[in-house]
Amino acid sequence: MLFNASSFLNGVLRRTAYRLLKSAPNVVLSSDAHSIDKRPPLLKPAFEVLRKKLGEQWVKKLLQIADDLFRAL
Repeated sequence: MLFNASSFLNGVLRRTAYRLLKSAPNVVLSSDAHSIDKRPPLLKPAFEVLRKKLGEQWVKKLLQIADDLFRAL
């Protein structure tokens, strides 16, 4: 399952995003960035929110999944 980082920063989407995140076995957190000014990457703030809400283990899991996918290319 793919999540945009902004899903965890938007109050309206956040509750649904957390629920889906907890139910999905493999999740990739992505940036929907198109430019630094208009649609900047929000990965760092999203990981900070996830770390506070779900803990370091979740963040490590998400980073490991992304690393595994990248290495598989």
